[in-house]
Amino acid sequence: MPVQKLPLLLISFLLFYVSCRQKEQSSVSPQPELEASTRIVTSITYGSDPDAEKDYTYNSEGEIMKYTTLGDTVTFRYTIDSIVKSYSASINQWISSIVYKLDQNGKAISSVIYGAYQKPLSEFQFLYNAEGQLSETMQKVYETGFTYRQVMKYENGDLVEIIDYEHNGNPSAKYVYNYYLDKENKLNINMHHALDDFLSKDRLGKGNQHMVKDLTNISMDGDTLSHLRFSYPQQQAENILLEIEEDVWNEFVTERTYHFR
Repeated sequence: MPVQKLPLLLISFLLFYVSCRQKEQSSVSPQPELEASTRIVTSITYGSDPDAEKDYTYNSEGEIMKYTTLGDTVTFRYTIDSIVKSYSASINQWISSIVYKLDQNGKAISSVIYGAYQKPLSEFQFLYNAEGQLSETMQKVYETGFTYRQVMKYENGDLVEIIDYEHNGNPSAKYVYNYYLDKENKLNINMHHALDDFLSKDRLGKGNQHMVKDLTNISMDGDTLSHLRFSYPQQQAENILLEIEEDVWNEFVTERTYHFR
């Protein structure tokens, strides 16, 4: 009995389909796992100021895809070894995008910041400790060639100290954090990060284990330059978290509410 053969055109189609599927699956960066207790932040509101609201959009894997704030829209695009974070060019005047390079586990190991017309401004290198927390950054500014460092210290899973270093190696500033050890941090976004930046799913280092209580900026001479105090009033609803930030010296209070899905 003769063996039936698939038409050549059908075989070609199947090979093309399998190739495309393999390429599509390999174009997505590795997916760090979210803990079951993690609270996914969908928006942050600031007191009675509607213009200050931040809204977050995620894909089905919990990766942040977009957030909006103060008229600016920030989008994220993921590949197997990079993340491209793009800002609305019409709103943001000095930065247009950040491109992060990822390691084999999906953690950011470096980034390049681009300004107007995609002009590269500076690059960062990220180092992590054995627990996966961000332990050091090095920023090279292209225009001057200077490199600046930040070194982080942790206790009980929390960031407790940051020291900034100038390009000449001299320390220039110190930031000291204290925490509520009875208040576990379950937010999926590391809001009190060493960098003025964040990525979802701990791609820029694990978040703090506890909720922050105080943040103090101390000069290298020991003088206190600023002091922020945080509190978290008890909430009735399960899908929100209220954070009160008090600028102790300037007697200014910011009310911040996290909304969860």
